[in-house]
Amino acid sequence: MSNDYSQKGNFGMGGMHGGSFENLGTLAGVIENSQITNTIYAHNEKEDFIELDEKDFKTSLDYIYPEYYKHEETAEELSVKHILSQRVLLLDREIGDYTSLTWFADRLAKIMFSKHKFKILKCKKDRLNSLDIKILRKASNTSDKLLFIIENITLQEILPLKEISFFQKIQKKENLFLLCITKESIKSDWGEKSFKNYLLNTNDRISPELISKENFIQFYNKKLEYREKLICLGLTLFDGLAEDQFFAALEEVVARAWQKRDPSLKALDYCDIQNLYKEYFNFSDKQEQIQYIAPFKVIKPQIHRIDVSSVDIGNSELRIALFEAAWKRDSKYSLRRQVIAAISVLVVLVKESVTKSNFNWELYGDEEKSQNLRNAIARSLSDLGKVSISAIEAMQSALAQLGMNDDENIRDVAARAIATWYAYPEHKSKFFRTLESFYSLSSSLKKHYLEQARNNNSNQNKTLYKDNLGATIALSIYYAVEYAEANCLNTELIDWILELSTSKNLTVLNTLLNKTIVTATAFHLKQLYENKIIHKLLNQGLYFSFFIGSGIAKSFYKNQYQTVHLIINQWYEDYCQAKLPQKNKKSKNNIDANNDEVNVDEKALVIAFTYSFIDYEIFDGVFNINFVSCLENLFQLLILNSDSRVRKNILTSTLFTINKNQEKFKKYLDALIENLPKSRIDSIKGNIIEIILKNANEENINLILSNDEKIDPEEYFIFFRLIALAQEIKLDKDRKILKQTQAVNSLVKQIILNINVRQNNASKSNIWKIELLALQIAGASAFEILMNSIDSKLIESENIFDRSSDTIINFLAGGLLEIYLDQRSSLAPNSSTEFIKFENCEYPIWKKGKRPLTSIENYLIQWLKRSDKLATKELALYSLILFSKKRNIF
Repeated sequence: MSNDYSQKGNFGMGGMHGGSFENLGTLAGVIENSQITNTIYAHNEKEDFIELDEKDFKTSLDYIYPEYYKHEETAEELSVKHILSQRVLLLDREIGDYTSLTWFADRLAKIMFSKHKFKILKCKKDRLNSLDIKILRKASNTSDKLLFIIENITLQEILPLKEISFFQKIQKKENLFLLCITKESIKSDWGEKSFKNYLLNTNDRISPELISKENFIQFYNKKLEYREKLICLGLTLFDGLAEDQFFAALEEVVARAWQKRDPSLKALDYCDIQNLYKEYFNFSDKQEQIQYIAPFKVIKPQIHRIDVSSVDIGNSELRIALFEAAWKRDSKYSLRRQVIAAISVLVVLVKESVTKSNFNWELYGDEEKSQNLRNAIARSLSDLGKVSISAIEAMQSALAQLGMNDDENIRDVAARAIATWYAYPEHKSKFFRTLESFYSLSSSLKKHYLEQARNNNSNQNKTLYKDNLGATIALSIYYAVEYAEANCLNTELIDWILELSTSKNLTVLNTLLNKTIVTATAFHLKQLYENKIIHKLLNQGLYFSFFIGSGIAKSFYKNQYQTVHLIINQWYEDYCQAKLPQKNKKSKNNIDANNDEVNVDEKALVIAFTYSFIDYEIFDGVFNINFVSCLENLFQLLILNSDSRVRKNILTSTLFTINKNQEKFKKYLDALIENLPKSRIDSIKGNIIEIILKNANEENINLILSNDEKIDPEEYFIFFRLIALAQEIKLDKDRKILKQTQAVNSLVKQIILNINVRQNNASKSNIWKIELLALQIAGASAFEILMNSIDSKLIESENIFDRSSDTIINFLAGGLLEIYLDQRSSLAPNSSTEFIKFENCEYPIWKKGKRPLTSIENYLIQWLKRSDKLATKELALYSLILFSKKRNIF
């Protein structure tokens, strides 16, 4: 089982770091001359790809030289899972030399071929031109699952693929997978951030097994002097550090702890570790890039390459074997007291790496160097805990000190050390035992804090107490959740999540929500949904719906499309049904018919937050999730909801979704107005898009969330209600007239209400532009329904005409003018017709004969002939006057 002690972000996949090995010329020759390589070159050289079949895997490298290679089953399983989920896997020199990587790639290919029924295609190195097109074309012509292998690829060769988003295109092809091997370092040479999702998330290196556990124990017990045993212990404690940092760290342990027991110990040098070199550890060499950060005014900082040599034991079993040998109490080789003394120094080093109170460049350096030190210490504390329960008892104080610290970087060391135990069945009980111990200590500390506050007559509130140990528990669970197989969370771990969810402490909740809940939902969505754990968490309130929504969106990266689709569709249906009048009468608190005890408003929030977190550039169209349907569902959630808290959060989710996907939103508006005359579309579209996008910026979103009086959320609600109604009205071959009529009636009613509200309010000026657009869409899609609706709604509104009749008539006439211009530009020309340009649009004019009337002109003339409806007649008269002014122009 491998451990990842690199600093983890949410769902990030970092590269692997460690040592390389030497003197493999003989083995490289064996591989070059193996049957696999010969078989490959026997194929037709004119082909772009070489397809491997069963006979190509009969002579495998592990059969030729099985004893030369360390085979970590976990690394292999991770690789297969990574290829199946991410579809792209990059192997670079950070995890092994090139010879080892090609061996490992062939092993993976064999597994994918025999177990998962893939076709394996190796890409020829001399035929990489337009490789992306060749691969996509090859995958499009078959339904077989294809794994393409590209060996010895360089950054210059990968850049053309990256520029056209080749990796993203691969992820949209269900049968296409890619494995790349490079001699370069992706972190140093390519820029890790650009490719981090395609790197394997493990610290295991693909390297030969040079030392067995049994041989090392014999070597440790019989060949090493006392001083060398201590050095061996120091190498284990600081495995993986750069050599200068290793010596600096070990000198701190010697000076602060070991010299007190043995004053004869002196400062170390390279000569002191020569007997251990290649017997227990190696030096691993690699290149790194650095760039100095400072407020330069003239100087342009350069990127510098440096060679870094690190201490590398390279085998977790050897580290644990050393700790076991040193920890044995009944052995003449025991160093237990020295180990315990060193642990207290490790705690100090972790704290100083953050505070820099004892600034030592060799030891702490920049933030990356400090993080490397913390990673090594976390790994050592974890390995030491695997030795025995007595070792954990000895470390309990040290782990608690780290866990109680205010700084999350320090707490993170304790959390990762503890969480690793969960990944091993034989050590899982140690993990839960430590959590219980921390929780008990946390309760005692909180009780003491409150008693002290009462004794001092302090106004300290219990919510101000920083429960750092509780936060460390949440952080440990976060890492443990990542170790668990998808949808196979231990029930005890789930109970711990539910236990912490009842906390009111902000420090605990901050870690629990941001890390644990998001990750648990993303990795184990199906399990948490089916067992109604998500339902229990949602009952805790708004904060949980936000982070559960984030986790559901991130579960797309874990290929849980079907579960996401099920949850979102079901909850959206529950919400819409619950908000219908007849449902509200039957159900209290808007609990849905499934009786799962979740308020449907919380479901609406989860849906809204999920939509806002989805990466539509990657997942648009995946398993019936697409930007347009998500956006329209957000509009519908806004329209149906009346609760100000819920509505505000749905609104900000909508704005965030639009702001993050501006190009897709523009295409949505394009589709919305496609029924309008093409000659008038551009002038309309630019105006409306500018209004929406200008209001969907991050500053306005933050102002809404902070209840700033400068922003009126109601204006945004009207924006999206009008757009949603316009979409409902737009003609669709499957749309029923009844539904369209209801949408038109709602639109006209909404516009009349809006006019009354904003009569003397200039800040609402943007609304009328969107209202005009909605009227135009209604005029193009359902003209007769619109005219009948305006007629009836004006009669209903005559009781308010004393104070607002002019405003309503003026606005509606302006809207009808837009419809008239649309119809006027669309009149069918004849042989005597010419065109005139007005406001960037072309209109036909008749040189001979009488121009035919537009549909709206005919309607308004009929309204004028009626004597019973004064409001309608007034609107008809005023509108025709506006039309005549335009007619004078063209």
